[in-house]
Amino acid sequence: MLMIAAGYLVQKAVGLDLRTLSRVNVYLLVPCFIFSHLYHFRLGLREAGSVVAFTWAVMAGVGLIAFLLARWRKLPRSLAVAFVVATIFYNSGNYGLTVIELVFGEDSPAVDLQALVLTSQNVLSFTIGAFFISTGARSVRDSLRKVAGYPILPAVVGALAFRLFDVPLPTFVDVPLARMASSLAPIGLATLGAQLANVTQIGRLLPLFGASVLRLCVGPALGLLLIHLTGMRGLLAQVLLISSSVPTAVNSAILSIEFDAEAEFASQAVVLSTVLSMVTVSVVVALALRMF
Repeated sequence: MLMIAAGYLVQKAVGLDLRTLSRVNVYLLVPCFIFSHLYHFRLGLREAGSVVAFTWAVMAGVGLIAFLLARWRKLPRSLAVAFVVATIFYNSGNYGLTVIELVFGEDSPAVDLQALVLTSQNVLSFTIGAFFISTGARSVRDSLRKVAGYPILPAVVGALAFRLFDVPLPTFVDVPLARMASSLAPIGLATLGAQLANVTQIGRLLPLFGASVLRLCVGPALGLLLIHLTGMRGLLAQVLLISSSVPTAVNSAILSIEFDAEAEFASQAVVLSTVLSMVTVSVVVALALRMF
């Protein structure tokens, strides 16, 4: 919250170019983060596959429910897209990683599991997610052209190629990449705070609370169902259940700023779900540790 407040105050004091901030995230920090984490992750292929499949399944399930609710409530197209995105993409980075480190310790294998959740989310967020958000304000053709210009997929392919062929990454490349990757969370939070400073009024409370309920309650409920259906146990089950309960991702607001697609709603959804999560995530953590 402190970094959000800092971005808010700086925006009020001097004014920031939000489009430039969002593009620093999208075109520089996110690709560095994805490349660095994919290159360094230490999980086995089977365990990694389980994490990615679980993460994407929870996102798809919550997204489908949100889409049906948006159709039922006959939300305008741009608002419907923002509503669905606020439920699909969750803050598995600066929020999720912090919770996992507090619960299991910084040196626990749980941190590697959560880092892969974060990486798989970012890959989806800045490809399919970016396309989906952009359709709220652009044609399908323009959306495809815009997303195709993102450096996300090259970062994924490059990292996997380096690992597959066991190519060592020079220190003078590895260290700057890691530094830029670690900047993703604070810059993203400051961008969110700056966007909130531009919000003139809070409206559409029902969709806002609806998105928060789907993200904070339905998300972990679906996660728990998947865990039982797949027979997961132990640390893997605990981490994945906790990760599915965290609030809306800052990336949803950053992409909304980039595409001029309901940026105010997206920013408000991030803040509201983050505030409410102080109660809901604590409950899910207790349940995860008790059940598995």
